Formats: sequence, structure tokens, C-alpha cells
Amino acid sequence: MAIILLPRTLFVSAGKNGKGFGNMKIIYEETSTVWINWNNLLHFPLIFNQTDECEKKQIQFIMGSESSDKCHLYLQNWEEEKGIISKQITRGSDWVVLKEAVPKVDNNRQLVYFLAERISPIILSLCVASIPSVTSTTNNEDKFNDCRVLTPQDLSYKFERCNPTLCLNPDVGFICWLSAVNRLPECRFYRFVHGNEPGLLPTAIYTHRIGVQIVSPSPSICSTSSWGLSYLHRSPSSIFKHKFCEFESTTSKQRHFALALWPCEEIESSKKFPIIHSVYGGPSIQIVRNSWHSISQFLKFLAYGYAVVIVDGRGSANRGVSFEGHIKEAMGSVEMEDQVEGLKQAIDQTGNILDGERVVCIGWSYGGYMSIQLIAEYPNVYKAAVVGGAVTDWQLYDTAYTERYMGTPQQNAEAYKKSSVISKVDMLPNQEGRILIVHGMIDENVHFQHTILLINSLIKASKPHQLLLFPTERHAIRTGESVEYFHASVLSFFRRALGLGIIVKKENI
Repeated sequence: MAIILLPRTLFVSAGKNGKGFGNMKIIYEETSTVWINWNNLLHFPLIFNQTDECEKKQIQFIMGSESSDKCHLYLQNWEEEKGIISKQITRGSDWVVLKEAVPKVDNNRQLVYFLAERISPIILSLCVASIPSVTSTTNNEDKFNDCRVLTPQDLSYKFERCNPTLCLNPDVGFICWLSAVNRLPECRFYRFVHGNEPGLLPTAIYTHRIGVQIVSPSPSICSTSSWGLSYLHRSPSSIFKHKFCEFESTTSKQRHFALALWPCEEIESSKKFPIIHSVYGGPSIQIVRNSWHSISQFLKFLAYGYAVVIVDGRGSANRGVSFEGHIKEAMGSVEMEDQVEGLKQAIDQTGNILDGERVVCIGWSYGGYMSIQLIAEYPNVYKAAVVGGAVTDWQLYDTAYTERYMGTPQQNAEAYKKSSVISKVDMLPNQEGRILIVHGMIDENVHFQHTILLINSLIKASKPHQLLLFPTERHAIRTGESVEYFHASVLSFFRRALGLGIIVKKENI
């Protein structure tokens, strides 16, 4: 990865003849033995000086880097004669700065605001750190205590990739959504209290909770919905219980995290909750987090008496590039081992509650790729799998994503072959009712050709399967009617696979 300086003199107006003049210069360059993840952490420039007497230039900017394994912020100062001087703004071997969120820089106070998993790998917080002086010899961490967490330590900051900017004014304060698995989201305003010296870290005082009006569904939906409206007025702790499972993996020898959810209903001591294992497992994504937004999609499963388990293993994001890099040129390998280990840990750590003999899995996109591989590799663990929008052969997926993690097919033909779902079709179960393939037929991300290839392979191998297609849906099922039909189909499929009978309408959820 390189940052290149392009002089403005190189650019010529479209309506003019001739060409520009000047030379491009590489002002920063970084290499990795794994891969270099993209990020939104570049703030450029802080300083740009050019004297009239000569072409001496100085450029100062903030950037994110995983050169030390974990993602942290760095101040870079480039001078044409001296080259680059780097100073670390944040540091720590057990936490990371979130790569996707755009930082907010306060030049006057020499501060930078950013999102990080500073408290725990499952808590996302808004933090602030001081920007060191390039000429200073004082260690930034010693003087300013590295960084300060501005949001509560037991609540997670809500971040959405589609809106990566912070709602923050350095002179006033910030607005954010905060939640936990057992705490509904709150929209809050915090006011900053600054010190008198530049670089001193501010504190944040919670002053207002911003009211949010719940808009009820239409009467027609209310009359037919099995949910009704009562769940809007119940605390999460009265609907489900949960447990975060932290454990040292027997394979990676590192800390892994899983989350188990199960209904708040009394069951006989001899009975246990069947498990829906929701999987993703791919790079750049983390699903286990102490956030309402991480689990709200599973309420439908909890309502019908299922427990839900999610796991982050090797290959997942925000644990360092070496943790993520275990799947380099080996997609569809260690991720599955870690998912099964996390599932078993969740069963063990929750006591005699979850039924390890009745487990099904579901996933979409990379998760769909994982779900069909799990039932192929572990058919005695998983009774059934829902395979949604799945990549089935990495040679069919987009090059920018695939070649970052797998190299090119010409360089790594064997790795592409091993990672393909098609190579494992013969391992899939021969019983009916165990595989449901779902795809949007105008999927612009994972093209429908992936499912065509899979279906043809299943037919050739005489492997039973069911197919659920959405002709007008893309990579995500979005329209209300399609979403409702998809959920109903999945619940019906799982009940048949687990021998639970027909779905009975719930009246008091």
C-alpha cells in the first residue's frame, strides 16, 4: 500500500492542449505478509506548507495501520529532504481501533476522536486521544494515558458502515446510540468538558436522552402478526437470557468469543432448547458484540422456542491481522473448526439448557458459504442448513475481494479447488429435508450463477435439497413481503428438520 503525492501541475484542464509537469512522489509505503485491510482512518492533511523560495514541502497526516498486528492510529510527517517520521497515537496489544469509522480531528486542541474496542473485544466505544508533536521526545502514552473512553463501559456504540462519520462537534459534544444485548438502544447527547492545555483529554458528561417515538405497525399487520405489539413494552430480560462465552481455543491457543441466547420460559428439566447456529465466519466482519443490534434479528427464533448461538473465530475482524490471516489462501478451513468449537463451548458453558443433539445452522453470503460447508464436514452435528446467497466457487466472485485473501487462481489453483463448495458436494447428507438453498435472482454481489453451479452439482451427485428463490430480490432480502415469507419458510424448514411439527401461532409474545 502506498500514499502518493501528485503535484497539481500534473493536471491539465480538459479543454487545453499539452501535458502537465512535475514528478509523483511516494510519501508512505507499507507491506504485509498477510494482506492490508482497507480503512477509513486517513485524515489528510493536517499541515501542508510550501515556501516560495524553494520546493521544500512538509505534509502531516493521520492514518490507521495494522503494521503492529492490531489496528492503531499513527501520525505521519513527511518532508522532502528527511522522508517520513512516524509517531504512534494509540497503542495496545489487546485492543483495536475500528477501521471503518471516520475519525474526527480537533486541530485546535490536538485531539482525535475515533471508535475502538478499548474496553473489551465485544464492546465498541467512542474514544479520544491526543495528537503528539512530531518534534516532541515525550512519550504520548506516558503524558496523556494513551486514550480515554467517552461512552459507558457496559454499553456499545452503534456503528453502521453505510454512515461511517461520527455525529460529533469538538466544541460542543456528540450524539450516539448506545445499547447492550439486554438493554434497548438509547439515543444520548454528551457534552465535552475540555482542559486548558492542548492535548489534554476531555471528559464527556451525559446530559440528555433524546426521545424516540415508536411507530406501530399498521392495523392489518397487527391483526395477523403472531408478535402483536406487547413485545415493544417488555424488557429484553423478560424475553430471553444470554451468556457471553469466552474461551481459549484448543486449536488457535487464542481467546475466542461466542454468544448464546435462549427464551425466558420454563421447560421441564429433561428437555432442552433446540439450537439455531447463525454463522458468518468471513474476514472484515465481527458478529459477537454486546449490542442490541447484534441480536435483534434473532427475536423471531427465540419467540418460537429456539436458542441461538453466534461465534467469532479465526478469520473474523477486529482481533488483529494475524488472527484474521489464518484463512489466507485457505478459506473454508479453520473457520469451520472454530465455529464448531464455539458451538460446543456455548453448550457447555450454559449448563443443561441447550440441546447439542438438535442443532441447525443458517448463514447468508459468506455465512451461506459456511453453512453448507458445516453440514458437509459435520453432518452429525448439524441436522439441517439454510444456505443463503452463498459463494460456491471463489473463481466466480469479484477479484478485489477474493484475490486479497486467496491470491489469483493462476497462483493458487489448489487453494481455490479446496475452498470450493463444489469439491465437497459428495460429503453432503443423502437424507431429504436437510438443505435449503436461498438466493435472490438479481443478486448484484454474489451472482445467481453460484447457486446454478451448486444445483447442477447436487443433481449430478443425487443429493436432495430444497430451493427458495426470490426473483426480484438482490443480495439482501429487503421487501416486507419477501422478508416475512423467508422467515416463515426458514422456521417451517427447521421445525420439520428437527421433528418439531407444525408452527403454532404464539399469542402472548
